[in-house]
Amino acid sequence: EGESTLFGGTDGGVVKRSCFYLAEMDADESNPIAHVTVSETPRGKEESLRYVKNGELILRRTFWHSRRSDKVVSTEVFVKSERP
Repeated sequence: EGESTLFGGTDGGVVKRSCFYLAEMDADESNPIAHVTVSETPRGKEESLRYVKNGELILRRTFWHSRRSDKVVSTEVFVKSERP
């Protein structure tokens, strides 16, 4: 309902999301699970996977535009900082 302010709306709105866990082959063997969030918006669908690999948090996002068949994939790596 309405249009989310993320997509140019001014009165807020609703973004439908689903969260669940899936097996992830790229994750550490000791914890081969990914937390997945799927978001549906008027512009398309985004899937975000979060998992640990080699002690680093990996966030892989895939976006499918509602009017095109191609997809965009980005990967972010979060490294724990060792502060003195």
